[in-house]
Amino acid sequence: MHLALKEQINPNSVTFTTIYQLHTVFMRSPDKYRELSAAVRHALFTNDQKPNESFLAEKDNWNDDVRKNMIETSEAMAQLLVDYSFWFWILDHIARRPWLAKPIASVLRQVKRRFEHFLERTNPDIWEIKKAQVVMHNMAAA
Repeated sequence: MHLALKEQINPNSVTFTTIYQLHTVFMRSPDKYRELSAAVRHALFTNDQKPNESFLAEKDNWNDDVRKNMIETSEAMAQLLVDYSFWFWILDHIARRPWLAKPIASVLRQVKRRFEHFLERTNPDIWEIKKAQVVMHNMAAA
């Protein structure tokens, strides 16, 4: 909302609507993963699970403040996953310690891949949040 007030983002844009929807759901229901997952899916993806084209089209026009907001939103989503899941917490804990992660990097990548496949099958709501978090981060960082 502060970006719209500072005229850094068009309040009629898909980007504003997406950010606003996600932030609203996060603030109202941070522990309701099914609702978060549905909001993320609706905001960022089309029915066939591809990134929303109208959202992607606006990405090239984002200013630094919008990109920063997208990265911060992505980081909040990542933290939610770390707080929710013991396995995400373990992977995050190891990844933040290079002295620990470096010797087991290849094993860690395999474990992460297997964990993502397991998560996709067993907890699709959390998988949706993780997938959206990665898309948002990659879009903002590009």
